[in-house]
Amino acid sequence: IDVSGGPVHSRPISSLLDGTRTLWRLPYNGKGGAQKRLVYVGLEIEKGSSGTLKSPGGAFVEFVSLTDLISGGAGPGQTHGSRKMFQLKSPVVLCWRSPDKESAASSEQHGGERELVVTSTAHVVRGHATPAFQKLVQKAASPSLVPRPELCFSLIASTRTVDLAAESVAEAEAWTTALQHFLQTLRMWEQGPA
Repeated sequence: IDVSGGPVHSRPISSLLDGTRTLWRLPYNGKGGAQKRLVYVGLEIEKGSSGTLKSPGGAFVEFVSLTDLISGGAGPGQTHGSRKMFQLKSPVVLCWRSPDKESAASSEQHGGERELVVTSTAHVVRGHATPAFQKLVQKAASPSLVPRPELCFSLIASTRTVDLAAESVAEAEAWTTALQHFLQTLRMWEQGPA
């Protein structure tokens, strides 16, 4: 982002949400199997963009390590361009798409990137707590075909739910912490400036 026009206030969020990591996404209707998907927050800057500020009043974030978020080593910042900041889409969305470049390119024509509008009322639940997970558990021919509850979590928003599973317990805990922190950040934005 070009912030040469003056200081811009940003808030830190976990680098897990930067679009470089995958999770298993489960179908909400219980049909079909889980698929690996890149999961990330939607940003205003599009491919080939110059990186200029789209809306001075928008929500800006900096991606930092989860360790820095938890330890408090990354607080709200003000910058004149010394740090890399990104403007969130408005409304704020969580996105997911295929990690395969060929699939992603061909599926863009068919709506390959999916979005979930996320407000401060959204919340994260762990385990097999949603109807999609429960349906999957009921339909599974073998318990080994369903991710263990400690690997599973869901982001529940007002319009729909996205059900996800990690490869390990540590990864699931990191993602749920990152998403909970992100939701807390959205609530702070609604309350006013930092």
